Amino acid sequence: MLVKNLTTLEILRLSEVNISSPVPQTLTNFTSLQILRLQNCNLTGSFPEEIFQLPELQILNQASNTNLSGYVPEIPESSKLQLLFLDGTSFFGQLPLSIGNASFLEILSLSNCNLEGSIPSSFGKLTRLTSLDLSHNNFTGIIPRSITNLTLLSSLRGPLPVSPPSLVVFDMEACT
Repeated sequence: MLVKNLTTLEILRLSEVNISSPVPQTLTNFTSLQILRLQNCNLTGSFPEEIFQLPELQILNQASNTNLSGYVPEIPESSKLQLLFLDGTSFFGQLPLSIGNASFLEILSLSNCNLEGSIPSSFGKLTRLTSLDLSHNNFTGIIPRSITNLTLLSSLRGPLPVSPPSLVVFDMEACT
């Protein structure tokens, strides 16, 4: 494989390339990786959760890979993630409480997955978040009031009944 020995690689953009295979496990060794964009690559199989643990990762875009499954694992306190796009994948399960450790997150797009359970109260720690999309999932329970801490939020899509002060878009399309 072309990328097998590129452990100092910082940016990998293969969006729109028809890869039609699982995400290579070797990517978990790329400890310098800052940007990983593999959207709409027809990826299959289970997404290696260790990629979320890469120490320099800032942008992770796996969107529009409907045959790519996995779950959002525990997020380390040292996370540098700024943009996370998993929309249009087959990610499933509950969001971990440690999602709040991603304190640099500005955009979180998790629409059209198979996520379920309650929205963690730790979402209130994502104070840099400007865009949040949780639509078309199976979230249940009470929405944490800590969501009101997201004062920079200007785009919100999903089943959230409270409205942060700077909200520009509020879309609850197809929420149950």
